[in-house]
Amino acid sequence: MTGCPKGLRGTLTFKAGIPNAKPAWRPQKATGPMSSRPAPLFPKNAADIERLAALIEGVNVQSSTIAALVQSDYPHVIGYYNRGLDTGAYASVAAASRKVSAAQADLELVLKTLTNASVDAAAAASADFDATLVRLNVIMLVTGFATIVATTALTLLLGRRMSQRLGRVSNALAKMVRKDFTGLSEALGRLAQGDLRPSFRSNCEPIGDGGSDEIADVARSCDLLVAGLNLTGDDLTAALAKLRTLIPDVVTASRELF
Repeated sequence: MTGCPKGLRGTLTFKAGIPNAKPAWRPQKATGPMSSRPAPLFPKNAADIERLAALIEGVNVQSSTIAALVQSDYPHVIGYYNRGLDTGAYASVAAASRKVSAAQADLELVLKTLTNASVDAAAAASADFDATLVRLNVIMLVTGFATIVATTALTLLLGRRMSQRLGRVSNALAKMVRKDFTGLSEALGRLAQGDLRPSFRSNCEPIGDGGSDEIADVARSCDLLVAGLNLTGDDLTAALAKLRTLIPDVVTASRELF
């Protein structure tokens, strides 16, 4: 069959061997998701979605009308579609065809509206996704900047603390060289000149750094040196004191001998 009307869907069959046999038209029912009432995917287009099933049903009804005309008035249907005749006996076929076209136009308009709504929803979802990416990038930048600031502050704090510890060790060493070594040298010099009265005691206080790094090791070495100097001074002072007590006895014994 040539010149089938737009929107007319079905199956035409002919009986073999029978001349001028009229085709038996069997309209196909809509199947699949569109055969049932669709869920309102888009709230703004709920009315169009509600109309969709009715419009499809209308197209089916008008197609069924054409199918009935094919069954009952096949020559006029062929005359309308092949030769464009639409008056007289062909008027009913023309009217039915126009109704099918109008139903199809309404259906296409609703489908176009729903398609545009789907495109707009996809664009909105894409825009939301892009906005989310922008927010994530901003969060990552802020987090990175905060991390840098925190790291810098922690570095400065640790650097300042290390500087203070190194300062205490440096001051202790400088005081030890300036006072303790000088005092010990003077005491030994007086002893060399025969003076038995000098004494020595370190003026440095223990640093007492309780850390476990290299600075703490140097601080403990300084504390050990101070303790060693004090021990040396105590031994020297005790030895000189004992020597001073022995000298009168030595002088008395010398006089008795001579």
